[in-house]
Amino acid sequence: MDIGQIKQKIKQNEFLKKIVFYSITSPKNPKPRCWVKWFVNPWIHKKGKGAIIRRRRSRIAGDVIIGDNARIGIGSVVIGPVRFGNKVGLGQHVFISGFNHGYEDGNVDSNEQPLVKKTVVIDEDSHIGANCVVVAGVH
Repeated sequence: MDIGQIKQKIKQNEFLKKIVFYSITSPKNPKPRCWVKWFVNPWIHKKGKGAIIRRRRSRIAGDVIIGDNARIGIGSVVIGPVRFGNKVGLGQHVFISGFNHGYEDGNVDSNEQPLVKKTVVIDEDSHIGANCVVVAGVH
């Protein structure tokens, strides 16, 4: 069985899905569990040569590619899909997300609409200052 078939089985089975989500994050706290940060994230997120992630209170989740000599500031949150070019700098407490709540239908609450997923691309030699928010689809 390949990884695609395993993912499909988990998506189709509510019980398996609950077990996987519980093993990754607490129902009351959306932060990943420590074992995910320590043992999974370093292998999943592609990090370029010389890239620095200030781990103190920073979170990275999803499909994130970090270029060479990029810097992610303290307290920043990056939720993929996100691609950083070489020499990108993020200040402290920057929030970047490759998905957002749907807002197609103005008569329906955004929490009830499907999520919109679009890749965020930060080109090389760019700097995002402290406390900025970058939303899905921004290039």
